[in-house]
Amino acid sequence: MTLLQIEIGIIRDALRQSFYPVLIMILLNLVFLILAVRFKRRCRLFQVLIVYAVITLLNDFHGLLQPILNPPKHKGINVTVGPYLLAEFVLFYVLFYLHFKQKRIQHIIMYTTFTFGAFFVAATAYYFFYGATRVQVRLFEGYWSASSSLLQIVATIYYYYTILTEPPLENLTRESHFWIFTGIFCVQSINIPLFLIETYLHNTFPSIFYYLYSINYIAYSFLFLLLILSVVCNIRFSKSSASTRIVANQQK
Repeated sequence: MTLLQIEIGIIRDALRQSFYPVLIMILLNLVFLILAVRFKRRCRLFQVLIVYAVITLLNDFHGLLQPILNPPKHKGINVTVGPYLLAEFVLFYVLFYLHFKQKRIQHIIMYTTFTFGAFFVAATAYYFFYGATRVQVRLFEGYWSASSSLLQIVATIYYYYTILTEPPLENLTRESHFWIFTGIFCVQSINIPLFLIETYLHNTFPSIFYYLYSINYIAYSFLFLLLILSVVCNIRFSKSSASTRIVANQQK
């Protein structure tokens, strides 16, 4: 058996353990990237999401290749999880900053982003210099990821609060922000319990851990599906508005 056949077999096993939803997640990610670049590349909101989609795609491919790339002594630890989740947290909070126009809310978002990011860097440096064990690293990633998800949920709940308190929108389903923040709310709500019990599942039920962790891939697949809707709904709305203006001009 050649080395290439062995590596392909390892990747196939990784896909089989993840119950294959990772392929759906990657496909939806690519569809969103194509649509966003084609129709929304000049919008600052979607520029942030395009960067996020590219980072997520790279992280997904690294996850598939991890059994080959990682040396045996690091087996079971994905070194990109922490940096990826930090990038996700920062980029999503940039979305919140761009959406909320109140200076007080923007200052809170900036302070939260800086404080949480600094804490992650400091904690990572501490674990690196003091040689944390594999279990300690997993616990840190789990609790830090759950905290990150909770902060993102708080921001999305505030968004829903503004919807209820501010003048109603004409059609909420045609607002890109609604689909984007709903996707963030859903995926982070699923991530919190998953991250909190990740270490327990990995240590207690290693044979079914990857099957249960497929819930994470399904959640992110749903996120990218809603991100696709955030592009499509806005395109339909723009075309409808243009048609309405043409009809109105003809009537005049």
